[in-house]
Amino acid sequence: MIKEVYRKVYLDPLETGWEKLLTDRTRPLRDRLQEFYRAYTDAIFTRKWLRIYLYSGLKGLDINRWYVDMVKDKILTRIIRECRHEFGLAVQSKPIAAELELAWVFHGGIFYYGFRKYIYESPVLEDKERIISDALDVFLAGFARIAETSTEVRRAPMKVAG
Repeated sequence: MIKEVYRKVYLDPLETGWEKLLTDRTRPLRDRLQEFYRAYTDAIFTRKWLRIYLYSGLKGLDINRWYVDMVKDKILTRIIRECRHEFGLAVQSKPIAAELELAWVFHGGIFYYGFRKYIYESPVLEDKERIISDALDVFLAGFARIAETSTEVRRAPMKVAG
């Protein structure tokens, strides 16, 4: 029964087309991420969805762990892979720890905006598009910095013309 609730509440609202959107390299990365987070927040920023997420987490149910794993595997890992491509870094099977933490901070900031607005009913900037856009600017600048400074990050081999 718990798995059925998980599917109905957490997975059904999520669009399968999001994976394709995140990896569509015919479009600029920033545009893809803006569109994804607009659609993602439209799906989860409801009082019902966020309250079930919060209560199940406080009760220690597996639903939250399943959801967090899904976000990491299906969303954040894809975003990191696309960022690595954007910044000319070698593709890796798993993101490095610094990349994953930066992605979680970015994603979590947007997620917590929804909690502040719909659960805590705190005043928030009502322009959600701007919140996402500003968060994207900070995330992409942070990713570029990690790419420049991390000894764990390998550059993709340069292609030689000819």
